[in-house]
Amino acid sequence: MIVPHRLNILKEAIDFLNRQYDLIIKRIPNCKLTLDNNSDEEQEKERIIRLLENNKGMVSGIYDQVKEYNSSELLAEVSVDDQIVKLVETENTLRKVRKDLEDIVGKHYEAKLGPNLREISKSIDAVYSEFVFLVPNILYEIEIIEDHFRNPLNAEKTIMPDLQESINHFKKKRISFEEFLNGFKMGNKNFKGFKYFRTVDSVFSPFQSYENMPDKYDQINGCIYNICKSLESFMKEFKNDKDFVDVAEKFENIKRKTTVTRKTASTRGKKNVSTMSEVFDVYNVLGKIFRKMAVKYSFRDEYTKSTLLFKDYEKLTGELVSYDTGAIDAEVNTLIDATQDENAKKQIGTLIEEVRELIHKKRLPLERLSWLLQQIKAGNYNIVVMEREMEELTIPITPHIAEKYGENNLKEINLIIEEIDFWLHGTEKQEKYNN
Repeated sequence: MIVPHRLNILKEAIDFLNRQYDLIIKRIPNCKLTLDNNSDEEQEKERIIRLLENNKGMVSGIYDQVKEYNSSELLAEVSVDDQIVKLVETENTLRKVRKDLEDIVGKHYEAKLGPNLREISKSIDAVYSEFVFLVPNILYEIEIIEDHFRNPLNAEKTIMPDLQESINHFKKKRISFEEFLNGFKMGNKNFKGFKYFRTVDSVFSPFQSYENMPDKYDQINGCIYNICKSLESFMKEFKNDKDFVDVAEKFENIKRKTTVTRKTASTRGKKNVSTMSEVFDVYNVLGKIFRKMAVKYSFRDEYTKSTLLFKDYEKLTGELVSYDTGAIDAEVNTLIDATQDENAKKQIGTLIEEVRELIHKKRLPLERLSWLLQQIKAGNYNIVVMEREMEELTIPITPHIAEKYGENNLKEINLIIEEIDFWLHGTEKQEKYNN
Protein backbone atom coordinates (compact mmCIF):
# COMPACT_ATOMS: atom_id res chain seq x y z
CA MET A 1 0.00 0.00 0.00
CA ILE A 2 2.45 2.66 1.22
CA VAL A 3 6.02 2.17 2.38
CA PRO A 4 6.04 3.76 5.87
CA HIS A 5 9.53 5.26 5.61
CA ARG A 6 8.49 7.08 2.41
CA LEU A 7 5.59 8.96 4.00
CA ASN A 8 7.67 12.15 4.04
CA ILE A 9 8.32 11.79 0.32
CA LEU A 10 4.60 11.31 -0.28
CA LYS A 11 3.84 14.45 1.71
CA GLU A 12 6.43 16.43 -0.28
CA ALA A 13 4.92 15.19 -3.55
CA ILE A 14 1.41 16.21 -2.43
CA ASP A 15 2.61 19.61 -1.20
CA PHE A 16 4.31 20.21 -4.55
CA LEU A 17 1.11 19.17 -6.38
CA ASN A 18 -0.92 21.59 -4.25
CA ARG A 19 1.48 24.42 -5.13
CA GLN A 20 0.89 23.61 -8.79
CA TYR A 21 -2.84 23.91 -8.11
CA ASP A 22 -2.28 27.31 -6.49
CA LEU A 23 -0.48 28.51 -9.63
CA ILE A 24 -3.26 27.49 -11.99
CA ILE A 25 -5.98 28.84 -9.67
CA LYS A 26 -4.22 32.24 -9.70
CA ARG A 27 -4.14 32.19 -13.51
CA ILE A 28 -7.86 31.47 -14.02
CA PRO A 29 -9.21 35.04 -13.29
CA ASN A 30 -7.01 36.50 -16.05
CA CYS A 31 -7.53 33.71 -18.60
CA LYS A 32 -9.60 33.98 -21.74
CA LEU A 33 -12.16 31.16 -21.67
CA THR A 34 -13.92 29.43 -24.52
CA LEU A 35 -17.61 29.84 -23.68
CA ASP A 36 -20.80 28.16 -24.83
CA ASN A 37 -23.72 30.25 -25.99
CA ASN A 38 -25.31 32.23 -23.15
CA SER A 39 -22.48 31.29 -20.75
CA ASP A 40 -21.28 33.90 -18.28
CA GLU A 41 -17.48 34.12 -18.20
CA GLU A 42 -17.23 35.16 -14.55
CA GLN A 43 -19.54 32.38 -13.43
CA GLU A 44 -17.52 29.85 -15.43
CA LYS A 45 -14.28 31.09 -13.85
CA GLU A 46 -15.84 30.77 -10.39
CA ARG A 47 -16.97 27.22 -11.21
CA ILE A 48 -13.47 26.24 -12.38
CA ILE A 49 -11.82 27.73 -9.30
CA ARG A 50 -14.29 25.93 -6.99
CA LEU A 51 -13.60 22.64 -8.78
CA LEU A 52 -9.82 23.06 -8.56
CA GLU A 53 -9.99 24.07 -4.89
CA ASN A 54 -12.11 21.02 -4.17
CA ASN A 55 -9.69 18.74 -6.03
CA LYS A 56 -6.78 20.26 -4.16
CA GLY A 57 -8.52 19.31 -0.89
CA MET A 58 -9.14 15.77 -2.19
CA VAL A 59 -5.43 15.37 -2.97
CA SER A 60 -4.49 16.56 0.54
CA GLY A 61 -6.92 13.97 1.90
CA ILE A 62 -4.82 11.18 0.34
CA TYR A 63 -2.02 11.89 2.81
CA ASP A 64 -4.45 12.25 5.71
CA GLN A 65 -5.70 8.69 5.04
CA VAL A 66 -2.26 7.08 5.36
CA LYS A 67 -0.18 9.37 7.59
CA GLU A 68 -0.92 7.27 10.69
CA TYR A 69 0.82 4.22 9.15
CA ASN A 70 4.28 5.51 9.95
CA SER A 71 5.71 2.10 10.85
CA SER A 72 5.59 -1.41 9.41
CA GLU A 73 3.94 -2.63 12.62
CA LEU A 74 1.08 -0.14 12.33
CA LEU A 75 0.58 -0.92 8.65
CA ALA A 76 0.51 -4.65 9.42
CA GLU A 77 -2.51 -4.07 11.67
CA VAL A 78 -4.55 -2.86 8.67
CA SER A 79 -6.37 -5.73 6.96
CA VAL A 80 -5.56 -6.36 3.30
CA ASP A 81 -9.20 -5.73 2.40
CA ASP A 82 -9.07 -2.29 4.05
CA GLN A 83 -5.78 -1.53 2.32
CA ILE A 84 -7.31 -2.36 -1.05
CA VAL A 85 -10.32 -0.14 -0.36
CA LYS A 86 -7.97 2.76 0.41
CA LEU A 87 -5.91 2.06 -2.70
CA VAL A 88 -9.00 2.08 -4.92
CA GLU A 89 -10.14 5.36 -3.37
CA THR A 90 -6.66 6.89 -3.80
CA GLU A 91 -6.36 5.93 -7.44
CA ASN A 92 -9.91 7.05 -8.23
CA THR A 93 -9.12 10.43 -6.66
CA LEU A 94 -5.95 10.86 -8.73
CA ARG A 95 -7.74 9.81 -11.91
CA LYS A 96 -10.61 12.23 -11.23
CA VAL A 97 -8.44 15.29 -10.56
CA ARG A 98 -6.37 14.58 -13.67
CA LYS A 99 -9.47 14.16 -15.85
CA ASP A 100 -11.10 17.32 -14.44
CA LEU A 101 -8.03 19.34 -15.37
CA GLU A 102 -7.77 17.72 -18.81
CA ASP A 103 -11.43 18.63 -19.44
CA ILE A 104 -10.81 22.26 -18.40
CA VAL A 105 -7.71 22.60 -20.58
CA GLY A 106 -9.39 20.86 -23.51
CA LYS A 107 -12.51 22.96 -23.37
CA HIS A 108 -10.82 26.30 -22.72
CA TYR A 109 -7.96 25.95 -25.20
CA GLU A 110 -7.70 29.72 -25.55
CA ALA A 111 -6.64 29.96 -21.91
CA LYS A 112 -3.36 28.22 -22.80
CA LEU A 113 -3.26 26.13 -19.61
CA GLY A 114 -1.34 23.28 -21.26
CA PRO A 115 1.95 23.91 -19.38
CA ASN A 116 0.08 23.84 -16.07
CA LEU A 117 -1.58 20.57 -17.07
CA ARG A 118 1.78 18.99 -17.86
CA GLU A 119 3.29 20.02 -14.53
CA ILE A 120 0.27 18.84 -12.55
CA SER A 121 0.19 15.54 -14.46
CA LYS A 122 3.84 14.91 -13.56
CA SER A 123 3.05 15.73 -9.93
CA ILE A 124 0.08 13.33 -9.95
CA ASP A 125 2.38 10.61 -11.32
CA ALA A 126 4.83 11.31 -8.47
CA VAL A 127 2.07 10.85 -5.89
CA TYR A 128 0.78 7.71 -7.66
CA SER A 129 4.26 6.13 -7.70
CA GLU A 130 4.45 6.17 -3.88
CA PHE A 131 1.63 3.61 -3.64
CA VAL A 132 2.03 -0.14 -4.13
CA PHE A 133 -1.24 -1.27 -5.71
CA LEU A 134 -0.36 -4.91 -6.35
CA VAL A 135 0.07 -5.54 -2.63
CA PRO A 136 2.20 -8.55 -1.58
CA ASN A 137 -0.93 -10.54 -0.68
CA ILE A 138 -2.25 -10.27 -4.24
CA LEU A 139 1.15 -11.20 -5.66
CA TYR A 140 1.21 -14.22 -3.34
CA GLU A 141 -2.22 -15.28 -4.58
CA ILE A 142 -1.02 -14.93 -8.19
CA GLU A 143 1.92 -17.20 -7.33
CA ILE A 144 -0.46 -19.82 -5.91
CA ILE A 145 -2.75 -19.55 -8.95
CA GLU A 146 0.24 -20.05 -11.27
CA ASP A 147 1.34 -23.13 -9.30
CA HIS A 148 -2.17 -24.56 -9.45
CA PHE A 149 -2.55 -24.28 -13.22
CA ARG A 150 1.05 -25.38 -13.83
CA ASN A 151 -0.08 -28.78 -12.60
CA PRO A 152 -0.83 -30.93 -15.71
CA LEU A 153 -4.12 -32.05 -14.15
CA ASN A 154 -5.36 -28.45 -14.07
CA ALA A 155 -3.66 -27.10 -17.18
CA GLU A 156 -6.73 -27.41 -19.44
CA LYS A 157 -8.68 -25.05 -17.17
CA THR A 158 -5.95 -22.41 -16.93
CA ILE A 159 -6.84 -18.73 -16.87
CA MET A 160 -3.21 -17.59 -16.71
CA PRO A 161 -3.02 -15.99 -20.21
CA ASP A 162 -6.05 -13.78 -19.47
CA LEU A 163 -4.81 -12.97 -15.97
CA GLN A 164 -1.34 -12.09 -17.26
CA GLU A 165 -2.86 -9.86 -19.92
CA SER A 166 -4.86 -8.02 -17.25
CA ILE A 167 -1.74 -7.58 -15.13
CA ASN A 168 0.13 -6.13 -18.11
CA HIS A 169 -2.68 -3.69 -18.89
CA PHE A 170 -2.66 -2.50 -15.28
CA LYS A 171 1.12 -2.14 -15.07
CA LYS A 172 1.05 -0.04 -18.26
CA LYS A 173 -1.74 2.12 -16.69
CA ARG A 174 -4.22 1.27 -19.42
CA ILE A 175 -6.77 0.31 -16.78
CA SER A 176 -7.44 1.36 -13.20
CA PHE A 177 -6.79 -0.76 -10.12
CA GLU A 178 -10.54 -1.06 -9.64
CA GLU A 179 -10.92 -2.37 -13.21
CA PHE A 180 -8.10 -4.83 -12.62
CA LEU A 181 -9.99 -6.18 -9.60
CA ASN A 182 -13.53 -6.16 -11.01
CA GLY A 183 -13.13 -6.50 -14.78
CA PHE A 184 -13.07 -4.17 -17.77
CA LYS A 185 -13.68 -3.90 -21.51
CA MET A 186 -10.94 -3.11 -24.00
CA GLY A 187 -11.91 -2.89 -27.64
CA ASN A 188 -14.34 -5.71 -28.34
CA LYS A 189 -12.98 -7.91 -25.57
CA ASN A 190 -14.42 -8.20 -22.08
CA PHE A 191 -11.91 -9.04 -19.37
CA LYS A 192 -12.76 -10.66 -16.06
CA GLY A 193 -11.32 -9.12 -12.91
CA PHE A 194 -8.83 -10.59 -10.47
CA LYS A 195 -11.66 -11.23 -8.00
CA TYR A 196 -13.03 -13.72 -10.54
CA PHE A 197 -9.68 -15.23 -11.60
CA ARG A 198 -8.74 -16.12 -7.99
CA THR A 199 -11.88 -18.26 -7.60
CA VAL A 200 -11.54 -20.28 -10.83
CA ASP A 201 -11.26 -24.00 -10.13
CA SER A 202 -11.77 -23.15 -6.42
CA VAL A 203 -8.16 -22.04 -5.94
CA PHE A 204 -9.57 -19.46 -3.52
CA SER A 205 -13.06 -19.11 -2.12
CA PRO A 206 -15.15 -16.09 -3.17
CA PHE A 207 -16.13 -15.87 0.50
CA GLN A 208 -12.63 -15.47 1.97
CA SER A 209 -10.53 -12.37 2.33
CA TYR A 210 -7.23 -12.05 0.51
CA GLU A 211 -4.58 -14.55 1.61
CA ASN A 212 -2.17 -13.97 4.47
CA MET A 213 1.51 -13.69 3.61
CA PRO A 214 3.43 -17.01 3.93
CA ASP A 215 5.30 -16.04 7.10
CA LYS A 216 1.97 -15.60 8.90
CA TYR A 217 1.60 -19.39 8.81
CA ASP A 218 4.97 -20.15 10.44
CA GLN A 219 3.55 -20.26 13.96
CA ILE A 220 0.67 -22.60 13.13
CA ASN A 221 3.02 -24.92 11.21
CA GLY A 222 5.23 -25.02 14.30
CA CYS A 223 2.15 -25.88 16.36
CA ILE A 224 1.31 -28.73 13.96
CA TYR A 225 4.85 -30.07 14.35
CA ASN A 226 4.49 -30.14 18.15
CA ILE A 227 1.05 -31.81 17.97
CA CYS A 228 2.38 -34.50 15.64
CA LYS A 229 5.33 -35.17 17.95
CA SER A 230 3.02 -35.55 20.94
CA LEU A 231 0.67 -37.91 19.07
CA GLU A 232 3.34 -39.90 17.23
CA SER A 233 3.62 -42.83 19.66
CA PHE A 234 -0.17 -43.08 20.10
CA MET A 235 -0.90 -43.09 16.37
CA LYS A 236 1.85 -45.63 15.76
CA GLU A 237 0.19 -47.92 18.32
CA PHE A 238 -3.37 -47.46 17.04
CA LYS A 239 -2.87 -46.88 13.31
CA ASN A 240 -4.66 -50.16 12.47
CA ASP A 241 -7.40 -49.71 15.07
CA LYS A 242 -10.84 -49.34 13.47
CA ASP A 243 -11.33 -46.00 15.24
CA PHE A 244 -8.21 -44.46 13.70
CA VAL A 245 -7.52 -46.36 10.49
CA ASP A 246 -9.37 -43.76 8.40
CA VAL A 247 -7.16 -40.89 9.68
CA ALA A 248 -3.86 -42.73 10.17
CA GLU A 249 -2.58 -42.15 6.63
CA LYS A 250 -3.61 -38.48 6.66
CA PHE A 251 -1.84 -38.04 9.98
CA GLU A 252 1.33 -39.60 8.52
CA ASN A 253 1.18 -37.19 5.58
CA ILE A 254 0.89 -34.24 7.94
CA LYS A 255 3.72 -35.53 10.12
CA ARG A 256 5.92 -36.11 7.06
CA LYS A 257 5.44 -32.50 5.92
CA THR A 258 6.38 -31.14 9.33
CA THR A 259 9.63 -33.14 9.19
CA VAL A 260 10.45 -31.99 5.66
CA THR A 261 9.74 -28.36 6.51
CA ARG A 262 12.02 -28.39 9.55
CA LYS A 263 14.89 -30.24 7.84
CA THR A 264 14.97 -28.25 4.61
CA ALA A 265 14.55 -24.67 3.57
CA SER A 266 10.90 -23.81 4.07
CA THR A 267 8.96 -23.46 0.85
CA ARG A 268 5.26 -22.92 0.39
CA GLY A 269 4.70 -26.29 -1.28
CA LYS A 270 6.21 -28.30 1.57
CA LYS A 271 4.33 -26.76 4.46
CA ASN A 272 1.16 -28.25 5.90
CA VAL A 273 -0.49 -24.84 5.97
CA SER A 274 0.19 -22.02 3.55
CA THR A 275 -3.40 -20.92 2.82
CA MET A 276 -6.59 -20.43 4.84
CA SER A 277 -8.25 -23.51 3.33
CA GLU A 278 -5.32 -25.67 4.46
CA VAL A 279 -5.86 -24.45 8.04
CA PHE A 280 -9.20 -26.27 7.92
CA ASP A 281 -7.79 -29.33 6.11
CA VAL A 282 -5.33 -30.01 8.94
CA TYR A 283 -7.87 -29.03 11.59
CA ASN A 284 -10.33 -31.64 10.25
CA VAL A 285 -7.77 -34.44 10.53
CA LEU A 286 -6.35 -33.53 13.93
CA GLY A 287 -9.80 -32.66 15.27
CA LYS A 288 -11.11 -36.06 14.28
CA ILE A 289 -8.21 -37.75 16.08
CA PHE A 290 -8.86 -35.74 19.26
CA ARG A 291 -12.57 -36.48 19.23
CA LYS A 292 -11.91 -40.20 18.84
CA MET A 293 -9.28 -40.13 21.60
CA ALA A 294 -11.64 -38.29 23.93
CA VAL A 295 -14.15 -41.16 23.78
CA LYS A 296 -11.88 -43.98 24.94
CA TYR A 297 -8.36 -42.68 25.55
CA SER A 298 -8.66 -39.40 27.41
CA PHE A 299 -6.57 -40.95 30.23
CA ARG A 300 -3.54 -41.28 27.99
CA ASP A 301 -0.63 -38.86 28.43
CA GLU A 302 -0.58 -38.20 24.69
CA TYR A 303 -4.12 -36.86 24.86
CA THR A 304 -3.41 -34.64 27.87
CA LYS A 305 -0.25 -33.16 26.34
CA SER A 306 -1.83 -32.60 22.94
CA THR A 307 -4.98 -30.96 24.24
CA LEU A 308 -3.24 -27.71 25.15
CA LEU A 309 -1.42 -27.69 21.81
CA PHE A 310 -4.68 -28.22 19.97
CA LYS A 311 -6.19 -25.25 21.82
CA ASP A 312 -3.25 -23.19 20.55
CA TYR A 313 -4.06 -24.40 17.04
CA GLU A 314 -7.68 -23.29 17.44
CA LYS A 315 -6.54 -19.89 18.68
CA LEU A 316 -4.22 -19.46 15.70
CA THR A 317 -7.03 -20.51 13.37
CA GLY A 318 -9.06 -17.60 14.68
CA GLU A 319 -6.20 -15.22 13.89
CA LEU A 320 -5.48 -16.56 10.39
CA VAL A 321 -8.91 -17.25 8.91
CA SER A 322 -10.75 -14.23 7.55
CA TYR A 323 -14.11 -14.48 5.79
CA ASP A 324 -15.29 -11.87 3.29
CA THR A 325 -18.46 -10.96 5.18
CA GLY A 326 -19.45 -8.45 2.50
CA ALA A 327 -19.47 -11.15 -0.18
CA ILE A 328 -21.33 -13.55 2.14
CA ASP A 329 -23.99 -10.95 3.02
CA ALA A 330 -24.46 -10.08 -0.66
CA GLU A 331 -24.93 -13.74 -1.59
CA VAL A 332 -27.34 -14.36 1.29
CA ASN A 333 -29.42 -11.30 0.37
CA THR A 334 -29.54 -12.48 -3.25
CA LEU A 335 -30.74 -15.94 -2.17
CA ILE A 336 -33.45 -14.51 0.08
CA ASP A 337 -34.63 -11.97 -2.53
CA ALA A 338 -34.86 -14.75 -5.13
CA THR A 339 -37.16 -16.80 -2.86
CA GLN A 340 -40.87 -16.01 -2.87
CA ASP A 341 -42.02 -18.73 -0.49
CA GLU A 342 -42.13 -17.45 3.10
CA ASN A 343 -41.58 -20.89 4.58
CA ALA A 344 -38.47 -21.32 2.42
CA LYS A 345 -37.21 -17.93 3.62
CA LYS A 346 -37.56 -19.11 7.22
CA GLN A 347 -35.62 -22.29 6.43
CA ILE A 348 -32.87 -20.23 4.78
CA GLY A 349 -32.83 -17.93 7.79
CA THR A 350 -32.38 -20.89 10.16
CA LEU A 351 -29.51 -22.30 8.09
CA ILE A 352 -27.80 -18.92 7.74
CA GLU A 353 -28.06 -18.30 11.48
CA GLU A 354 -26.08 -21.49 12.12
CA VAL A 355 -23.64 -20.57 9.34
CA ARG A 356 -23.00 -17.16 10.89
CA GLU A 357 -22.41 -18.72 14.31
CA LEU A 358 -19.75 -21.03 12.86
CA ILE A 359 -18.19 -18.15 10.91
CA HIS A 360 -17.98 -16.14 14.12
CA LYS A 361 -16.16 -19.04 15.76
CA LYS A 362 -13.93 -19.49 12.65
CA ARG A 363 -15.06 -23.11 12.45
CA LEU A 364 -16.72 -23.26 9.02
CA PRO A 365 -14.37 -24.47 6.26
CA LEU A 366 -14.40 -22.26 3.18
CA GLU A 367 -15.16 -25.18 0.88
CA ARG A 368 -18.11 -26.17 3.07
CA LEU A 369 -19.42 -22.59 3.09
CA SER A 370 -19.43 -22.48 -0.73
CA TRP A 371 -21.18 -25.85 -0.85
CA LEU A 372 -23.86 -24.73 1.62
CA LEU A 373 -24.68 -21.58 -0.34
CA GLN A 374 -24.81 -23.60 -3.58
CA GLN A 375 -27.26 -26.03 -1.99
CA ILE A 376 -29.48 -23.20 -0.76
CA LYS A 377 -29.37 -21.60 -4.21
CA ALA A 378 -30.52 -24.93 -5.69
CA GLY A 379 -33.47 -24.95 -3.28
CA ASN A 380 -32.14 -27.78 -1.13
CA TYR A 381 -32.82 -26.73 2.47
CA ASN A 382 -32.73 -30.23 3.96
CA ILE A 383 -29.00 -30.07 4.65
CA VAL A 384 -26.71 -30.23 7.65
CA VAL A 385 -24.50 -27.18 8.07
CA MET A 386 -21.68 -29.21 9.63
CA GLU A 387 -21.63 -33.00 9.52
CA ARG A 388 -21.33 -34.63 12.90
CA GLU A 389 -19.04 -37.48 13.82
CA MET A 390 -20.34 -40.78 15.16
CA GLU A 391 -18.54 -40.23 18.46
CA GLU A 392 -20.49 -37.04 19.03
CA LEU A 393 -23.76 -38.98 18.86
CA THR A 394 -22.69 -41.86 21.09
CA ILE A 395 -24.18 -41.32 24.53
CA PRO A 396 -21.72 -41.22 27.45
CA ILE A 397 -23.21 -43.44 30.16
CA THR A 398 -22.67 -41.53 33.39
CA PRO A 399 -24.37 -42.67 36.64
CA HIS A 400 -26.84 -39.78 36.48
CA ILE A 401 -27.79 -40.46 32.83
CA ALA A 402 -28.00 -44.21 33.47
CA GLU A 403 -30.37 -43.68 36.42
CA LYS A 404 -32.57 -41.33 34.41
CA TYR A 405 -32.86 -43.32 31.15
CA GLY A 406 -31.78 -46.85 32.04
CA GLU A 407 -28.31 -48.20 31.44
CA ASN A 408 -29.50 -51.07 29.22
CA ASN A 409 -31.48 -48.71 26.99
CA LEU A 410 -28.44 -46.48 26.50
CA LYS A 411 -26.19 -49.44 25.72
CA GLU A 412 -28.67 -50.65 23.13
CA ILE A 413 -28.73 -47.22 21.43
CA ASN A 414 -24.93 -47.05 21.40
CA LEU A 415 -24.82 -50.58 19.97
CA ILE A 416 -27.05 -49.47 17.09
CA ILE A 417 -24.68 -46.56 16.39
CA GLU A 418 -21.71 -48.94 16.39
CA GLU A 419 -23.56 -51.28 14.03
CA ILE A 420 -24.06 -48.37 11.63
CA ASP A 421 -20.34 -47.65 11.86
CA PHE A 422 -19.46 -51.26 11.08
CA TRP A 423 -21.89 -52.07 8.26
CA LEU A 424 -22.35 -48.79 6.40
CA HIS A 425 -19.79 -46.67 4.63
CA GLY A 426 -19.26 -43.16 3.27
CA THR A 427 -22.23 -40.90 2.61
CA GLU A 428 -24.81 -43.50 3.65
CA LYS A 429 -23.22 -43.84 7.09
CA GLN A 430 -22.93 -40.07 7.57
CA GLU A 431 -26.62 -39.62 6.69
CA LYS A 432 -27.58 -42.19 9.33
CA TYR A 433 -25.49 -40.36 11.94
CA ASN A 434 -27.02 -37.02 11.03
CA ASN A 435 -30.51 -38.47 11.36
